[in-house]
Amino acid sequence: MKLRRIIAIIFFIGGTTFTSGQNIALSFSSNNISLTDTVAMGDTIWYNFWVVNDGNNVITDYISLNTARFCQAQGMINEREIGHVNPGALFPGDSIELPLGMLYESVQQQNYLIGDNIVVIWPRVEVLDPQINEHLTAQLYVKNKSMISKIEDAIKSKETAFYFTDKTILFLNKFSVSEVVLYNMLGNEVYRSNSPQLKKINLENTPNGTYLIVIRLIDGTIRKEKLSVQ
Repeated sequence: MKLRRIIAIIFFIGGTTFTSGQNIALSFSSNNISLTDTVAMGDTIWYNFWVVNDGNNVITDYISLNTARFCQAQGMINEREIGHVNPGALFPGDSIELPLGMLYESVQQQNYLIGDNIVVIWPRVEVLDPQINEHLTAQLYVKNKSMISKIEDAIKSKETAFYFTDKTILFLNKFSVSEVVLYNMLGNEVYRSNSPQLKKINLENTPNGTYLIVIRLIDGTIRKEKLSVQ
């Protein structure tokens, strides 16, 4: 998905002083955020990106990822925090990664509409100081159907590269897979394959839980899906 950059100054009234020459400013790295442009209600959106300290202060407070839906009549609505990370000490010019598997959000009707959505995403330091935040906007299409229950439906779907059943991941022949990586919810890699001949993955000995599968196709397309192993 192509995201559009907006630099926005967000002012907060707090007990600290905003000194001339010392400011809090955050931006996304040049890699931006990679997002799909189509999801279904009930699906999970996964976020993976780097945040850069563009200001003059050392940031020691939590850095959060925030999002909202843009409405032409009301502006940004349903503003919320997706999650946050403790940067330790993020010095001016340095960056920190919010890794895959750490920040995610379920697509629900209280935050998204069926059909086209304009989504706004920005990082923020969780302090009551004036700060300059880079905002990214993206078009997200939300479908009504949330699950693919039959292999015939999976084959018909342009977005689905595999079918999951009986603790086995079966890859569809029409997709040329170059790499598959499986993460647990702590962001740890539990499986990786770079074989173009990969047809299936057996998860029989994988502990029960929720996992994130990241599939890279030969054409460079990346597909991300959540799996529940039981």
